[in-house]
Amino acid sequence: MKSFFFVTTLLISLVFSLPLYAAQPVAKLETLRVKLSRELNHHNYHGALKTIEEITWIEPKLSTFLEYIEAQALWRIGENNAAADKLKHYIEVEGENDQFYNEAVSSLNKILAEDTKKSYWEKSFALGENNRATSINKTDDDGYAITGTSSDPDRWPAESWAIKLDANGNKDWTFSEEDYFVLNDIVQVPYDGYFAVGMKTYTTDEFGSSGWLVKLDSEGQKEWAKKIVEDSGALKSIISVNSNNFVACGYDNFPHEGLLVKFDSTGKVLWEKHYEDEYCMLNSVIKTEDGGYLLVGWDGPLSFDTVNTRNMRADARVIKTDADGNQLWSKTFGGSSYDSANSVVATYDDSFIIVGETCTNGTNNSDFWFFKLDQNGEVIWEKTYGEKDDSLYSQMRSAKTIIPTKDGSFTFIGVDKQMDSPDDGYTIDFSYIFKITNAGELVWKNVIESSIVVNDIVEVKDRGLIVVGTDSVNNDFMIIKLDKDGKFADIK
Repeated sequence: MKSFFFVTTLLISLVFSLPLYAAQPVAKLETLRVKLSRELNHHNYHGALKTIEEITWIEPKLSTFLEYIEAQALWRIGENNAAADKLKHYIEVEGENDQFYNEAVSSLNKILAEDTKKSYWEKSFALGENNRATSINKTDDDGYAITGTSSDPDRWPAESWAIKLDANGNKDWTFSEEDYFVLNDIVQVPYDGYFAVGMKTYTTDEFGSSGWLVKLDSEGQKEWAKKIVEDSGALKSIISVNSNNFVACGYDNFPHEGLLVKFDSTGKVLWEKHYEDEYCMLNSVIKTEDGGYLLVGWDGPLSFDTVNTRNMRADARVIKTDADGNQLWSKTFGGSSYDSANSVVATYDDSFIIVGETCTNGTNNSDFWFFKLDQNGEVIWEKTYGEKDDSLYSQMRSAKTIIPTKDGSFTFIGVDKQMDSPDDGYTIDFSYIFKITNAGELVWKNVIESSIVVNDIVEVKDRGLIVVGTDSVNNDFMIIKLDKDGKFADIK
């Protein structure tokens, strides 16, 4: 993690400087100084930036004086470019005789050095309260497009958002949408911005949802939004078929049919297909070598038990279609408890590896689950990972996303939830990253960070890996760059 320090004497100096600068009553500025100090002490950097803006609006003469604090706050929220610009201006204006000149130069050098360290880095962003990143995809400029949600205690979701980062994790733009939106996935439209898919939930007094497609321009401005799924549905995943066409999967029509929709670059729906009569929810889709699609998810008359998932009942569902979305075969995998397929990749031998979670075949409430199917949906091999801990009341493990890597192997991420007693509820204790061979053999596994809840992963040019998720301690959205072996080294 990058080092960070505020110089306390700067705030003390600010107090004594107020009578020298202030044209407004000192009492108002002193109130804001106390507020700023409190926000910094509680690591509320977004709040600190707003307070600095209030102070400089009241007394513009303080703007340069506060630039050092403003730059440090910007650095902490991942705005490296803006932070560097502020520090450069501060150093130029205040000069070598300023008491904080050395600290400002040191901070600037660390920011510039951080942006050149491509093997490892970590950024956090607080775009609202209770931030959660849901997906990440690469962009054609070597950057990343990410979706997520923010919520507050009185409303879920408070808003959804999409964020564009450059190759070093610096923010290019942010899009946000309130009105009970959830964005689940995003893909770049060649030379024409982005498509994001998700759902719009009804108000807290109603029940249900609808699936939506949102078009953003290249700068993250919304061009339009269309309702694709009318009744109690959602769009979970989107992929590009070619430069002009896209498909998205999800579910609709309570108690839910599996759904696959194809549309063009204008958002015009070309066809829509439904699978299974009820209780089918599709999480992920890929295009197959024959031009068709493979979809994975779960189905079954699910009964919820938030403490013991072994008391729940659902099967992993896998569906193969032709190029027009017509079903070729559909199979379930699992057994007597809760089993789900969350993500799928195609292999170089025309097969498929699927990851998810299994209660039926696990040692705990649920274990990491990965299995390989041939073109006809027959199991080639099946594996689970999970070591039973008898000291825990309950333990749930779920594999989230799998990707192919450039060395011919496969990498997937997962989350381990643990419960000491039924009164405590689940806590997120670990996020894992695994590399496996085409035969399902474990190459390595690493713990990412104990407080990070991971949701998605991509591989980048230098064969490093980027994961996104949530910091469950600070409720910030996290993006972490790992090396090719899934390891992270602190930036000193």
